[in-house]
Parts: sequence; C-alpha cells; structure tokens
Amino acid sequence: MTIQWRLRWTAVVATCLLGVVGEPLANSIQNYPFQYGDVFWIVGLGVVPFLAVPTWRNTAKPLLGWVQIAHPLFYSLGFYWQYPLDSQSWLWPLLVFLGNLSFVAYWWLNAIDDDGQLRNRLAQAIIGVGTIVWTGIGLIILLCYVPESPSAPHSDYAVFSGGALYRSLFSESSWSPGLVIYKGLLISVAALTVWLALHARPHEKRTRWLIATMAIVGACWGSGLDDVGDNWLLGPDGLLATVVTFAEFVVIPYLVVVLTAHGRQRERIEVAADQVDA
Repeated sequence: MTIQWRLRWTAVVATCLLGVVGEPLANSIQNYPFQYGDVFWIVGLGVVPFLAVPTWRNTAKPLLGWVQIAHPLFYSLGFYWQYPLDSQSWLWPLLVFLGNLSFVAYWWLNAIDDDGQLRNRLAQAIIGVGTIVWTGIGLIILLCYVPESPSAPHSDYAVFSGGALYRSLFSESSWSPGLVIYKGLLISVAALTVWLALHARPHEKRTRWLIATMAIVGACWGSGLDDVGDNWLLGPDGLLATVVTFAEFVVIPYLVVVLTAHGRQRERIEVAADQVDA
C-alpha cells in the first residue's frame, strides 16, 4: 500500500471514529438524553467516510473523496462540538467556521460531474460563489464576533470591532442578510441539480433525479420548514429532522459513488471502443 493510500485510510478511519465516539460524547457533555435520532447520526457519521474509498478508485483526481470525508467531519465538529466547547473562545469560532464549510462540501457533492469534477459552467459559478461567500461569513465570525451578552464567549480572533456587523448579518430576523444568502444558495443548488438531471445522459438520469430530490428536500427544509410544527416531528431529534439530515449525510455521498461508478464504466467502454476502432 502506497503512502498516499495509507494517508487516505488513516483519514477515513479517524473520521469514522470521531463520528462514532464524538456525537454521543458531545451530547453527554451537554446532558442530552440518548434518543432514536442519535442512532442515525452515529451510523451516518461512522459509515459515510468509507464511501470516499470507492470514489477515489472511480475518479482520477482525489479531491472528491476528500470532500466526502470533510462533509461529515466538519459537520460533526462544527455542530456537535460547537456547544460543548462554546466557552473556549479560541476553539469555538474555529468549530463554527468548520460547520459552515460542511455546507460548502454538501453543495459541491450535489453538483459534481460523473468523473468527480465540476466541469459544468453553471455549477462552477454557483459553487464558486457559495464557497467564497460562505468562507467570507466564516471569516467574519472568526475576526469580528463580539457578543452582546457579557457571559457569551468572545472570539480570540476578533481583531476588528465588528460586533455590530456580525449582528446585522446574523440577526434573528428571517430576512437577515446571512439567512437570505444561505437560503438563496440552497435554492440555487437545488435548481442546479434539477437542470443537471434534465440534461443528464440516459444512464445517469435516475441518479441525477435522486440527487435533485434530496437537494429540493434540503432546500425546503433549510428555507423555513424546520421552524414549523411540533418538536417531536421537527426538533433536533425529531422524525423529519432525522430523515433530512440522514439523507444529506448518507444518501448524497452514496449517490456520488454511484454516479462516479457510472462515469468510470462509461470511460472504460469508450476506451474499449477506441481500441476496437484502432
């Protein structure tokens, strides 16, 4: 086994262990009771990193496999460990920043081509803008976060007096700039997946439409559906919240594996046809 593959397997196993151990540990630190939703989170965080292995074998460039690892890793660090460690002023903003990057990784997985790259110009534009904007939002959290409450943790990286800027971007209003940008990116990515499904090759259409369905559900969920209804159905451990998050964690990365496998098979057929012609 080459050094490159050893590094990949180390990252896969480490991410898996962090998900299996980290999620229940983070909840126990916050004194949250163990509920049925936790079973799905643990399974998703434990299984998904291994999906990067077939992706690496199906694609010539390794970036997509690393994105599949980064998605659950950043999500778990940014949203499970954010609250147990929110009193650590040097670590908490970094975890929030990683949580934001998990959204970028998820959008990237929705828009890839069957060879694991972003060749589509529309996909490049949307994902590029989303990456720049959401990275910028993360930097604002790192460099400008000054809480109103004296008991809330300050960011050790807040070198600018940007508390007012932060609060104006992330107010509780449903029309705050940060929330509008987030919803706009969700809807744009969902529309992009539909466009890709409509223009997909015949053997890709089923996978593309499944990805589009997941993206549409995620866009509806993130655009306000998660704020409506009973806690049993929509809360942190609610049924719909569990289904939506599990789909984003497990279904999308699995469909990426299927899509890249189809692309690899198509490439082999084209190479064989060229050899016959030669």
